Amino acid sequence: MELKAKIYSCYRLTYSKIYKDVVSRLYPNFDTEKIKLEIEDISNNGQRSIQSQRSLRQYVTRTIRVYEDNKLVHIVGLSNTNYDLDKKHEKELDPTKKYVYGRKDYHGNTYLKQGSPDIFNYYFSEKPNGVKLSFYLLDTNTSIPSNMFNVLSYRELQTIGFKILNIDEVDFSNYTATGCVLNSTSNIAFSSFNKYMNDIALISKRNTGNMPSFLQCQEHLVYNEDNTESYFTDKYIYTFKALSAQGYDSLFRTWCMKVLADREGTAIEFRLGKQYFHYDAEELSVSDRLTGPILQTFENAGIHIEYVTNDEFMREKDMEENAYISAKNRKDPRNQSLFRNNIRKKGIPTSCVICGNDNPSVLKAAHLWEVSSIKNADANTINNFININNLFDLIDQTSSHKNELFFKKYCLTNSGDNGIWLCGNHHDLFDSNYFYFESEYGTVVLHFEDEKQAADFLNETVEDCRIPLEVFTRATKAFNAQRNICFKN
Repeated sequence: MELKAKIYSCYRLTYSKIYKDVVSRLYPNFDTEKIKLEIEDISNNGQRSIQSQRSLRQYVTRTIRVYEDNKLVHIVGLSNTNYDLDKKHEKELDPTKKYVYGRKDYHGNTYLKQGSPDIFNYYFSEKPNGVKLSFYLLDTNTSIPSNMFNVLSYRELQTIGFKILNIDEVDFSNYTATGCVLNSTSNIAFSSFNKYMNDIALISKRNTGNMPSFLQCQEHLVYNEDNTESYFTDKYIYTFKALSAQGYDSLFRTWCMKVLADREGTAIEFRLGKQYFHYDAEELSVSDRLTGPILQTFENAGIHIEYVTNDEFMREKDMEENAYISAKNRKDPRNQSLFRNNIRKKGIPTSCVICGNDNPSVLKAAHLWEVSSIKNADANTINNFININNLFDLIDQTSSHKNELFFKKYCLTNSGDNGIWLCGNHHDLFDSNYFYFESEYGTVVLHFEDEKQAADFLNETVEDCRIPLEVFTRATKAFNAQRNICFKN
């Protein structure tokens, strides 16, 4: 069998250094010395610069194409590089060029994603011929390939179904420091929609200047095929922006959500904001300008997009504001509807963590740190809890009420991190302190004296039971530990 790698002239020097490693990872037992290299010249006899060659839309230049006996078999998409040998060489020939070799911040936020829609669409056009797509990362000895934002992209890619050939070269230490647990570098795909939502929540940083893309969850009424029965299930609504590089990020995120939701039978709807979600801007920027390649990839991936205007979005925010004012007036931080919704948004499995009952009609949203304890806590207790556990992101920094003590109590009370699902029976026993969850690992600990009936009931349903790992996040541990302090007191 003859193996041939094809590259374009605008990446002649850069890709010539790595094409053998790329192909050898696809064909580990093949003699690398027998891998041929073919360079397609698109320079128009040297008239086009490196950058202009890469801008030619008819060529997907950031790829290495692998042929078996002259038949295209693999497309390999390449990341951006901080050490572009071709641009470096061109600048050496013409010092007036503005290229900077070795820039540390070069495409830091779009290291892999920029240009990916063209790669995806090229793959979809060749997919009927049995062609496979994978990716390869450059500069893996620098910081950008291993930052949390890019590692999230790799996990999204593998969840969607595309491997990164040299993922073994990536340092995952910064990512795992957030509390996220990876199976291994060879299996980094998200195991569930729940896990994906939790990891996004851990990595995302709030931007106080504008509203980030956001996820809602609603109870959704579903009828069976003959309309004789109906039931409520979760429906997620993901609203995102498309300005600048956000389009690439939204493409990866929505695609990954769709794959996981489809796999688990979860209803999900995608909305694109027609205007930039900026609260105090005098003029609103339009953000529905997804580029043609991104739109084409959405279509190829089977992702349907609805649109929402800024006015519609702001009406939803006003409803949230009114709910808080109502809670403040009655001096009760509990908003059970918001609390249940936030638990869903966190992706916590809708089943009792004790017995696994998943009947929505009997499930209760249970607070770990009890509402009464939060309500009666003084300012020092609340502020220390937030400061010590580094939970500032749980307090909505976009709200004008962010410095109010009651608002902090409201956010903590109704945080999805402060909740788990319990069936009615176990919820009553939990509130009566017949059991609690150990602080470090979330294991159920029975606590009773003469209540034999409750003990028997628990012993029948609890066998080495614990809060699931993907649910027991850093913030949830903090809420649970606070409950245990109150319990011991």
